[in-house]
Amino acid sequence: MREGDFKETTKKLLADRAGHECSLPHCRVRTVGPGAAPHEAARVGQASHIYSAASGGPRGRGGLTPDQLADVDNGIWTCELHGKDIDNNKGNAFPAGLLRTWKRLHEARIRRASTGAPLDRWIEQVKLKRSPLFLPDSVMHFGRVTVVSGTNGAGKTAICEWLAGLRNTRLLNRWDGTNARRALNLDLSFMASKDHTLSMDIPVDGMPQFELDGAAQPESPSVIDFVYLPHRYLDPRMGDDLRGLAELLQVNVATVVALAANVGANGNKRFRHMGFEPKPLEPEDPPESVQHEDGSPHMELIAETYSPAERFPLKNFGGGVHTEVLLALAAELARFKSQHLPTMLVLEGAGWGFAKDLFDQVADAIDQCAKHCQVLFIEPHNRLDEDRMRAREWVHYEIEVPHAGRGSPRLPATLRMC
Repeated sequence: MREGDFKETTKKLLADRAGHECSLPHCRVRTVGPGAAPHEAARVGQASHIYSAASGGPRGRGGLTPDQLADVDNGIWTCELHGKDIDNNKGNAFPAGLLRTWKRLHEARIRRASTGAPLDRWIEQVKLKRSPLFLPDSVMHFGRVTVVSGTNGAGKTAICEWLAGLRNTRLLNRWDGTNARRALNLDLSFMASKDHTLSMDIPVDGMPQFELDGAAQPESPSVIDFVYLPHRYLDPRMGDDLRGLAELLQVNVATVVALAANVGANGNKRFRHMGFEPKPLEPEDPPESVQHEDGSPHMELIAETYSPAERFPLKNFGGGVHTEVLLALAAELARFKSQHLPTMLVLEGAGWGFAKDLFDQVADAIDQCAKHCQVLFIEPHNRLDEDRMRAREWVHYEIEVPHAGRGSPRLPATLRMC
């Protein structure tokens, strides 16, 4: 037996924890059953490695020791067919983060079936059955953190709007009514008290229609939630940080005040404190320059950082800190929502800073968010550090748009798992 190979006891444990079913969500075939003779059983399952026991094998070795490679934590139970599939082409179509997610979700389903325990809250996948931009039946499986990359105009923003639009239909304005020149049909699979499917259908020249588990709904049901952050900076033309943040996050001002207070209270590693103060009147400026029409003051966000120890209005910080402030507030909102519903934080504003020199600083903040909810962000494909993303077990899709001749209509794009 090679170093890193599973012991028979480990294989049995993986099979038992999976209920002797394939752990892949689109399979779940039983891997044990009656054999050809009355005294025989047929077994068609296998213990598959997440990180390879062999040097140079599928998905690499993930920096694990031989003992860690042979541990049950590094295994997933599959049928024989999918055991081969996940190792094809060096395992590129089945990254470690996705396999680990599928293992956890499948074991949760088996636990519920055997003990009645509630399922984890999790948004599992979206299937674009028909859309204006992608090949029919394109599927994206979500991990703890999912990255979507591609060139300008590939469809990254569209995916964010379609997902977040399941809860805020105003985000679908580009795709419904007279703008709906092509139909949009998608299914979102998620886990709450049980497995569910939320479907959205926007017919040509029509408005969004929703179904939950096949039953028509008068509006989008409150069964999942998204926190959508479409920009990395607060528009300075708003003149009021408090109202600007409320509009950006689609919440009321009282919620923004509470979120700011909770950032420091909940142990944020970057910000000691956040709060709002009336904007001071500058010399020679009229009083109405810092007041709304109703006489209420313009409010500015004051942020206090740990290292270096600084306390300034948001406008005084550089762009990097500005982005971190918005991310901290959005993450705090997602933390709250995720206590009640499967929730995803969607970061759409491109250029979050995942270039190699800044990757760890921003990625640490993303991983901190992912302790409480799933995260989806988009980024130009040429700014990503593939090796570091893989080490963090992030799931990465790239949008590939076939080249069309000048004057030809755009060809449907492909979602390719990297």
